[in-house]
Formats: sequence, C-alpha cells, structure tokens
Amino acid sequence: MQYLTWFVRLLYAAWMIPAGLNHFIQLYPQPQGNEPLSIAVFTALLDSGLFTVVKAVELVAGFAVLLGFRLPLMLIAVLPVSFTVWYWDTELQGWWTGSAIYGWSVLSCNLFLCLAYWESYKAMFARNVPPQAPLPALDIPRLWDVLRIALGVVLALSALRYFMPFLLAPYIPLPDFADPMALRLRTSLDQSGLLAVAKFIHLIGGLMLLSKRAIPFALAAIMTVNVCAAFIALLEGNILLALAALAILGVNGLLMLAHLPSYRGVLLGGQLADGEGPEAGRNYESIFVNPMSGTPTRAYLLAAIPLAAALYAYWKVIPFTNGTTGLVTLVIPVVIFAVGLAKSLVKKQAA
Repeated sequence: MQYLTWFVRLLYAAWMIPAGLNHFIQLYPQPQGNEPLSIAVFTALLDSGLFTVVKAVELVAGFAVLLGFRLPLMLIAVLPVSFTVWYWDTELQGWWTGSAIYGWSVLSCNLFLCLAYWESYKAMFARNVPPQAPLPALDIPRLWDVLRIALGVVLALSALRYFMPFLLAPYIPLPDFADPMALRLRTSLDQSGLLAVAKFIHLIGGLMLLSKRAIPFALAAIMTVNVCAAFIALLEGNILLALAALAILGVNGLLMLAHLPSYRGVLLGGQLADGEGPEAGRNYESIFVNPMSGTPTRAYLLAAIPLAAALYAYWKVIPFTNGTTGLVTLVIPVVIFAVGLAKSLVKKQAA
C-alpha cells in the first residue's frame, strides 16, 4: 500500500505543480475547451480572476504533495479544484473525449490520497460533536447552537429556492446582478450545472448542520462554496449582498473554529499514510524529501519502483507537453532520492 501511495503522490504532484505554475509562467498552451459551455466557464473564471485562485491552490497543493507539507489539509483544500477539473473535462468537454481521461485521473489521484490519509479525517465525521468556544468571551450558552441552526436554515432554504423556485420564489427573492462580470460568471456556472452542484452541497451541508450529523465535515464541505459565493458577491459590488455573503462565510469560519479539535488530524504535520510507519524508509518523506533521514539502502532500492513507474508514466504514457513538464518536476524527488541513496551506500561501506 505504501508504494502505491508513493506512486500516486509522485504522479499527482508532477501533474498539479506544472498545471498551477502554467497560469503564472506559461509552460504550455492552457486548454480553453472546445465546447460552448466549457469555453464559457473557462473564460468567465479567467476574466473574473477566480481562475488565479484555483491555479494558486493547485500549485501550493502540488508542492505539498511532493514535499509533504500539511498534506491532509492540502488534499481536502484542493479536492474542490480536482472535482471542478473532472466536471469540466467530462460533463462539459465530453465523457468520451481525451479530456475526460485527464479529469478522471486528477480526481482519482486526489480521492485515493485522501483515502490513504483516512485516519487524519475520521474525527471530522463524528456525530454530535460538542462545540468549544475558541475565545472565553465567546463562551455564551446556546450561541453555537444558534449559529449552527441559523447557518443550516439559510443554506437549506437557499438551495431549495434554487431547486424549487415555483414554491419559494415569492418568499425568497434572488438578487439582481448589475455588474457584467459577476452576471457572466454566475450565468456560466448556472448553465454549466456547476451552480446546481454548489446548491446541492449547500442543501446537504445545511441538513447535516440541522441534524447534527458530521458537523465538522459539513462545515469544511460548504466552506469552498461560501468562499466562491463571497467572491461573486464582492465582484458584484452590492454592499448588502456582499455583507450577507461575508456574514455567512464568517459564521462558517467561526463554527469551524468551535470544532477545531475535530480538525487536529488534518492540521498537524507529519501525518502518515496507510501502510507507512515512523521509521526511516517506511514513509515517503524519509526517502523523497529528507536525504539525511538515515534510510537504509534496501529501502531506497524498493522505493525506486514507484519512482521509476512515475517517471515511465510521464515519459511514455502521458502525451504532449504534460509529459515533459511532469518529468522536469520529478527531477526534484529524483535528486533527493539519489543523494539519500549515495549517502546510505557510503555509510554501508564505512560500516
């Protein structure tokens, strides 16, 4: 299991780092889509500036996967991006196109790595987790229950308003968008179906908050949607709409702080994947990140298998410039691996 995890880590990082970096320093032509909806979504994201945020997350997450910095946290932070890539490559570009292969690969690698670090996420799915005030001044009886219920009601009603306008439209009016860019972004998300996905997350997350089921997970899931909603609201420039969106985002963040112990496994560094151990040679970082870890030679020889497999994938399997940029990215773990192996051989001969 550990070698399969290492292979996926190398594969995923060597894809995400060039994909994120390419937005800031062009390495290859950015795919813009060849279907009306995929082009509309891409150009709206790009022109609004939201695409820059997406690519920054990809880049940071790619380096975290490659070098092991707060990996469980970055894996769930980039998961919405991986899902959007999959949706764009499959639903918008076409399920039987070459793009779909890339979409499935990106999302599958992200989900596989999340499962490999399942122990770090388990606490987020506990039932009836009591909140804890992050500050003594906020230790007010029933405050956190009120905030949880209020957020759950707002999100659930907002989603139901979207899915059942014939029932709730007279009671919950939608804001009118006047800013051309905000209107264009929201329209493209709506027409592509991504807005429906976001509203579905709001609905399920709101119901989970109201029923007190896996509250920390629900809060983490809806946070990305609320960040995007706040981005569009600020882009629109309507003060009341922006204040409402920021208030929802703030309550979301406060409730996450109140459930901070449930995120400890995600936030701590040095977490081990399934099958790994703390001993040198039993975990990814001791071989591909820290050449001074004292890993024995035999462990390096075994770890050469997933490294060689990742190199072969980018050399022979992954086409076009993506293969080249992936190989260049893998130079980093290759150099660290070679230095560590040479050090272990010298130590072995000296002994």
